[in-house]
Amino acid sequence: MQQVPTLVINGQPISQSVAVLEYLEEAYPDPPLLPKYSLQRAKVREITETICSGIQPLQQKSVVLPKIGDEKKNEWGQFWINKGFVALEQLLNKTAGKYCLGDEVTMADLCLVPQVDNAISWRLSIQKFFEVFGSSSHLFFNGDTSNWEQLGLVLRYVVDGVPVERLLEFILAEETTGESLCNLVFQSLASNGLDIQLCRSQTMDGAGNMSGKNVGCAAR
Repeated sequence: MQQVPTLVINGQPISQSVAVLEYLEEAYPDPPLLPKYSLQRAKVREITETICSGIQPLQQKSVVLPKIGDEKKNEWGQFWINKGFVALEQLLNKTAGKYCLGDEVTMADLCLVPQVDNAISWRLSIQKFFEVFGSSSHLFFNGDTSNWEQLGLVLRYVVDGVPVERLLEFILAEETTGESLCNLVFQSLASNGLDIQLCRSQTMDGAGNMSGKNVGCAAR
C-alpha cells in the first residue's frame, strides 16, 4: 500500500505499525514492549488496537482528503479522534501510571505519542483528555521527567471566525522565574516563526509569575 512505517529485515519488508512492533518484541525482547502477564499484555494490545485500528485509519489525511475535501477535513478528523480519545481515556483511567500501563513503556505508548501529535495537527483540543495527555507527555522528552518542570505553550487564535486552541509544544524549564519562563516563550515563538508583537499572553496554574511587573511576559 506504499505506507510507512516499513521495516526491512534481511531484505524482507515488514509494514504496518503493529506487525513491526510485534516483530521487535519477539526478535529483541530486552527491553520488552509487552508486560510479563497475559492480562496486562492483552490490555496493552487493546490500547494499541484502539489507536491503530479504531482511530488512525479514520483520520489519515491520504484517506480523508479525497473523500471529504479540504473544507470539512478538520471537522471530520476532530470528530473521529475525539471519539477515539473518549474511549482511550476510559481505558487509561484503569491502567495508566506514568505511561499507558503502569510505569514502563510498552508498544501502546509508541502508538499513542504520534496519535497525540496527529490530534494536535488536526487542531483538536486535547487538554480535556487528562490520561491521554499525561501518558503521552513523558515521551516528548528523553529520560525521567518526573522531577522536571515543564511549560506547556498553548496558542489560541481565530480561523475563519472560529476560535482554535492548539498545543504548540512542551518546553523543559530549568528555572521558573518570570524572566526565564518569558525567555522560553519568546524562543519558542521565534523558532515557530511567530511574531511576539502580534501575541497576547495568558498564564495558567503555577505559571502566574510570568506576569511579573518587571521582567515577566506581561511586562515585555
